[in-house]
Amino acid sequence: AITWKYPSCVLTGEDSVGEFYSVALTHHHQQADTGTKMIHIGRNTRSTIV
Repeated sequence: AITWKYPSCVLTGEDSVGEFYSVALTHHHQQADTGTKMIHIGRNTRSTIV
């Protein structure tokens, strides 16, 4: 089985901040398709992805 985990964040306001911290664990033959995205639209936005 494949598990998908792909959250996203759209930073539209001025000085918006987005943070995403993630850990994906699988068991035996399971597969994980993971990722994230931050879309910076507003002025002076910043983000952290770990």
